[in-house]
Amino acid sequence: MPPTSSGKLALFDLDNTLLEGDSDHAWGEFLISNRLVEEKAHREKNDYFYDQYKLCLLYTSDAADE
Repeated sequence: MPPTSSGKLALFDLDNTLLEGDSDHAWGEFLISNRLVEEKAHREKNDYFYDQYKLCLLYTSDAADE
């Protein structure tokens, strides 16, 4: 089956290098603002993981379990 798009995707993680902020958290907010996820539950997890990240307490295994 032929692809319906070009199949090209570029993602850049620029956390506090060129742009202020966290790209993972911003992506979650994008999903919320475009109503692609349920707002309350997703924001709660998104904010929790971001807070843990800022405190250097986030482990990839914790985030992957969600």
